[in-house]
Amino acid sequence: MTIYIRLFALFNVANGLVMIIDPMTWYLLTPGAAETGPFNVHFVRDIGIAFVAAGAGLWLAVGDSAWKPASTPIVAMIFIGGHGILHFVEMFAHHLELTAALRDTALIVLPAAIAGWWAVREVQRSRRTTEEET
Repeated sequence: MTIYIRLFALFNVANGLVMIIDPMTWYLLTPGAAETGPFNVHFVRDIGIAFVAAGAGLWLAVGDSAWKPASTPIVAMIFIGGHGILHFVEMFAHHLELTAALRDTALIVLPAAIAGWWAVREVQRSRRTTEEET
């Protein structure tokens, strides 16, 4: 069962990376995607980030038990942090107006940075606890 979960995890990460790196190719090659509605590059990349997070979660779920307590903040940070980074990059790539950039910074980028700080602290705390137990 572990091998199946690991393969499924790798598939999800690979699928997500294609969605992030080349969203139009993913959209055109994925059966049924075009029938769900018009192509939206941001939306495909958002979902790609979620697939990477899901794959990481599956990988951690069957991995070394030392990482299991930290897996929730790691997976949360992959999506929330990745989504924040996507918005940050798009702010500059698309030259957002000041009001849109401030909105995205306040509602997406800053919360992602706070979540990242929390996730790093949780991983460090989890690793210290595991080291103390051994």
